Amino acid sequence: MNLLTSDAAKIVAEAERMAGQLSEVKTHQIRNFYSGITKIRVDWRKKNLSAQELSNKIILIKPKLAYATARNKKLNGFYNSFKAIVDENVTTLKDNSANVDDIKTIYTNFITLMEAIVAYHKFYEEKGPH
Repeated sequence: MNLLTSDAAKIVAEAERMAGQLSEVKTHQIRNFYSGITKIRVDWRKKNLSAQELSNKIILIKPKLAYATARNKKLNGFYNSFKAIVDENVTTLKDNSANVDDIKTIYTNFITLMEAIVAYHKFYEEKGPH
């Protein structure tokens, strides 16, 4: 999923799909993952991170999620989807020729996707199996 060119409908559809991969995962595990995402958002705003610093922080989420996946195989589908999104989009973040607006769009859409995944996970958790 290209976060630079994706519109809200695509982001929401992908979030719902990815949340479906988390149907058997406990809320606290999702919250632990999401807290790492929100920490990056705070750093990005307060510390005015460069594109390189931002991409490095996002890349470093992958091994943490890989560790969680090794401990809970129910995260495997989500891990693969998350890894694919990061791998596809981090190249643009790291590209020195990427303009500030593109970087902002990618990161904003990344945060939006993660927030929507958490929301759908909660929705399906309360609704029951879909």
